[in-house]
Amino acid sequence: MKKGKLIGQGRTAEIYAMEGKALKLFRADMEHKSVEKEYSIGKLISGMGVPSPQVYDMVSIEGRQGIVYQLVAGKTMLEHIFSRPFSLGRHARTLAHLHHGIHQHTVTGMPSQVRSLAEAISKTTALSQHERKAILLHLESLPQGEKLCHGDFHPDNVMVTPAKPIVLDWMNATVGNPAADVARTIILLRDSAPPPGLPGWKTTMLSILRTLFSRAYIREYYRISDLTPNLVEAWLLPVAAARLVEDLPTAEKQTLQRIVRQHL
Repeated sequence: MKKGKLIGQGRTAEIYAMEGKALKLFRADMEHKSVEKEYSIGKLISGMGVPSPQVYDMVSIEGRQGIVYQLVAGKTMLEHIFSRPFSLGRHARTLAHLHHGIHQHTVTGMPSQVRSLAEAISKTTALSQHERKAILLHLESLPQGEKLCHGDFHPDNVMVTPAKPIVLDWMNATVGNPAADVARTIILLRDSAPPPGLPGWKTTMLSILRTLFSRAYIREYYRISDLTPNLVEAWLLPVAAARLVEDLPTAEKQTLQRIVRQHL
């Protein structure tokens, strides 16, 4: 099998277009069990009627593991927002409706959201043992839920196509509580570090746009759902703590530590 044309790349994989399909070819150091997990979750998701790419096959090319997906043509929601900032409110509302639609699915046979959060919190070295213990106790007190949760839901993981938006990157999907999934999205929208090397004025503009977008998203989600600010707020502590285990810029980790300690 030939890789095809390189059309994108990220921290863990490269994306190639090949004969109307997309090959996600993981980097050589990616664990095989992680690729298998993404493949099995993708197959399950695509069979549920959720707006996601079809998953066709697992492959091995040049000693690297890959997954063959449906090729989704279009631009990401983030690209649309950057090219037309005045469309920000409309896209934020679309994001809220997409997220709420995902949360209407009851699922089994997927990783547990609470267990995944607990494992990440236990592994982070950015918090003291005392802090980790207190957060885990708080996590145990929260209602687990049985709904489909994306785990990394933000505008760069939504492809805008002529037919309908398609949600990408389901490798962190779990069964759990929608309030935790919304809390994760709020943190991603509001507190992620800007791209490195961005000029000062663009950083300021990005910060303003992100604030407006996150407010519009959460306002619409609350309007169409039965979630309340208090329910989501309760999950910000464990979700922020769990994110600290990820490979993040120092400034973003410091922001997350501040969020954790404020809530503690």
